[in-house]
Amino acid sequence: MSKPQDRHAGLCAPLSLGGKTAPNRFVFAAHQTNFATHNRFTERHVAYYETRAAGGAGTIVLEGSVVHPSDWPYEYAIFGYETAWWTVIAKSQMRCIATVCWRWRT
Repeated sequence: MSKPQDRHAGLCAPLSLGGKTAPNRFVFAAHQTNFATHNRFTERHVAYYETRAAGGAGTIVLEGSVVHPSDWPYEYAIFGYETAWWTVIAKSQMRCIATVCWRWRT
């Protein structure tokens, strides 16, 4: 019989995902945070996801965003369909989240 630590050793192994490699197989799944302000990512999101990356998550999936104006499922939903100026802001916000996660190899 294998030792418990041997049975779970694969969890810490890198995982190839398309053209990228996650440092391990721990996935922080998407879920609603209710942190949005004016339906955009905030600094609170940046800190939240950085904490998860620092804690060892190999892959982090951001919360969903609304892709059409006819859908507004809850008050703090992230809008992903707005005008060009919003797209610039949204990309900047997502880039901030990505940057802090990359610091931890996530």
